[in-house]
Amino acid sequence: MKILRIVSLALLLAAGSFATPSHAAVSRNLTYGESLIWRCAVRLIRVDLGYQLIERDMESGYLLFEYKESDRLMTGAIEVLPIESGDRRYVRVQVKLNHQPSYVESVLINKLEKKLKSDFGPPPEAERITPTAAKGSEARPSQSTRPRQSEENIDADDLDDIDGEGEARASRRGRDAKADRNRNNRRNNAPTDPDAEFDGAY
Repeated sequence: MKILRIVSLALLLAAGSFATPSHAAVSRNLTYGESLIWRCAVRLIRVDLGYQLIERDMESGYLLFEYKESDRLMTGAIEVLPIESGDRRYVRVQVKLNHQPSYVESVLINKLEKKLKSDFGPPPEAERITPTAAKGSEARPSQSTRPRQSEENIDADDLDDIDGEGEARASRRGRDAKADRNRNNRRNNAPTDPDAEFDGAY
């Protein structure tokens, strides 16, 4: 269905190419939102200028209209398409009027811009494009940037606990070592001859 609409748009725009020399459509990049520009363009064509809307498709971004000039039926089209240029986002508005010079198309775009300013205020700054990779790196701090606990981050109570635990372990190691020495001494001093031990008892 969309293909048929696009084909009909091309046929309508090409209808006047045999009567006058062809020229490129006039376009302009705007910073207003796409939906605002679309609604404003529809009101401009239908209400302010009183032209007849033939077809409109916001999803595909175009509207077709016709109007009379010197008892002659004329056709035209407005396209509203989001684009990216450099690191900014814009909405490109393109106007094509059959049987008309390009300056008449520029006049229509100027009227649209004037209406946008009147209805929605001055144009905002173009939206900056932020790379996805940069967003991910900002959301997840790297391992090197994460804070690590050091002795400077340990308070006095923690130091006391650490010192107390160290002293307790050292004391246990000392007692264990002394017990090992006593066992070794008893083994070394024990008599190896059972008879000698028996005689010593009497």
